[in-house]
Amino acid sequence: MKKLKTACMIITLLGVTLIAVLLVFAPDRIAAHYAPDGSVDRYGSKYEALSFAALTLAASGLFSLAAERKGRAGDESSARALMITGIAVSLITSGMGAIFLLSSGAGGEVDFVKFSGIAIGALMAVFGNIMPKVRRNSLFGLRTSWSMANDEVWARTQRFGGYVSVVCGIVMMLSSAVLTGIAWLAVFSAEFMIWLIVCLVGSYRIAKRN
Repeated sequence: MKKLKTACMIITLLGVTLIAVLLVFAPDRIAAHYAPDGSVDRYGSKYEALSFAALTLAASGLFSLAAERKGRAGDESSARALMITGIAVSLITSGMGAIFLLSSGAGGEVDFVKFSGIAIGALMAVFGNIMPKVRRNSLFGLRTSWSMANDEVWARTQRFGGYVSVVCGIVMMLSSAVLTGIAWLAVFSAEFMIWLIVCLVGSYRIAKRN
């Protein structure tokens, strides 16, 4: 846990520092919001990018506190899962902050919408890898009234949900890398809804079988 906490702290500091450095080179007025087709529909101050730094710090702090709480309660598996999730979220939020600035001319042109889709897919794949390793808890995992029934149902549900999440995350990353505009939005939304429905139905069926 100490190594994970240290890694989370270092990644958070590096991410916030990267955003601060790019902020210096970014133009004062940047693309602040994107339409579903990827076009810019609002411009604003470059300092709006500081919201990503704030999200990075908040994610790091909240997940670290939650992990410490679980660790004190003796639930090491959940504590480790929360710390790894905190690291992943911090990486993604700081990366989105950097891309947000880069897409507006601070060193190049990058597709922020495309990167966001890939980042969400990556985060889902990370969640999927962690889920089967977590004991029944109130904070992390595929939590439904059915999966919380007992430890056996929980374990089977997390294995199923983890597999579905990894597959869906990979598909999301691939579709985000290939598609653009309205086509990307429609496919991405459909992927998320399918993931949600499959997880809920799977949780229900596993509970009924057990």
